[in-house]
Amino acid sequence: KDEFAFLPADVAPPNNDVRKLFLHAFNPNVGSSLAFIGFSRPTTGAIPLCSELVARYFALLVSEERKLPANIAQLVVENEQRENSIIKNSLEV
Repeated sequence: KDEFAFLPADVAPPNNDVRKLFLHAFNPNVGSSLAFIGFSRPTTGAIPLCSELVARYFALLVSEERKLPANIAQLVVENEQRENSIIKNSLEV
């Protein structure tokens, strides 16, 4: 179980669950200045590959070549709902 007690509550992932972040890495309350990389296994894919992709995206954000979406909080909710439906359906098979 991951714990982020060393971070302020508004910076840490909600309930210490990185799956409640954008791309499992970016807290909408913080923006692009902090990324949680390598903490969560995606529904498909491997941790090293996904971690590298998030790290590359973070590098683009830090270099200001990219920006986080304006609707990041909405995307977090939509992604969580989608993942919950995938997991729920896969457990029923």
